[in-house]
Amino acid sequence: MKKNQEENLLAIYDLLYRREKTIIYSVLEHDEILGHLLIYTGLANPIAFVKSNNQERVTSLLLGLIPRREIIILSDRTNLKQIEERFNVSRVIEEDLMVYDPNRKADLYSNLPRRLTRTDAPEILRLYSQGGVRGSETTYEAWIQQHVVYGIDSEEVNGSLVAVGGTRIQIKEGWVISDIYTAPEFRNRGFATMITSALIKDAMRETSVAILYVVSSNAPAIRAYQKVGFVMAGQMLWIDVGTGAKPLGSE
Repeated sequence: MKKNQEENLLAIYDLLYRREKTIIYSVLEHDEILGHLLIYTGLANPIAFVKSNNQERVTSLLLGLIPRREIIILSDRTNLKQIEERFNVSRVIEEDLMVYDPNRKADLYSNLPRRLTRTDAPEILRLYSQGGVRGSETTYEAWIQQHVVYGIDSEEVNGSLVAVGGTRIQIKEGWVISDIYTAPEFRNRGFATMITSALIKDAMRETSVAILYVVSSNAPAIRAYQKVGFVMAGQMLWIDVGTGAKPLGSE
C-alpha cells in the first residue's frame, strides 16, 4: 500500500486537495480498473497522467480523452508509440522516481541553506531562468508563501543565490521535493545535497513519505539524492506536446 501511495502521490494530492482543477477518467471491466487518466489544470500548462494495464485498446480509449492542445503527458514507456501516433510530440524526457528511505539516511547537515522569503523571488527567477525555466516573480512569491523553499548564497557573486530547491506538495500523505537547481559554475560543491537534506529534515517532522523526480540522464543529481537517502522506485516519461516546457536538469 505504501508503494502505491508513493507512486501515486501526485494523483492523491490532485484528487484530495485540488478537485476543482482535476478531471479523472477510468476504464472499468467487470469491476476491475484497467486504466485511468487524470488531467490537472492548476499549472501554467495542463498535465495528463496516463496509467493503463498496457493493453492497446485501454490506452487508446484514455488517450482519446486528452484534449488535442498544448499539454504535458506523463506516462510509462509502453504507451509512447500510441502517444506519438496521436499527438504532435515536441520532446520526450525520461525521469526517475526516487523515494526517501530513512534507513539509508546520512547526516549531511549544513548551515549554508537558508529558508527563503518572498523578497527572494527576483533571485529565484534569475536563477531558474539560467536553467531555461519560465516563471515570474509573482509565481515564486506564491511558491515561497505556500511551500518550504531553501537557497544557498555565495559571496563569490555578491551574496546572490546560487542554489535553490523546495517542495511542490506538502500533505500528510507525503511531500514532493522539486525544482532543485544549482548555477552551473557552482556545481560539484554539494549544494544540491545540502538543500535536499534541509528539506528532508523538515519533511520527516510532518510525514513518513518523501519523493522526487529527477531526469534519468542527470547522473550528478541522482548521486546527490542517493547521498541523502533516496532510492530508485520507478520511471516515467515527460512528454511535451507543444508547451515548450521541460523539467529542470534536462539539458
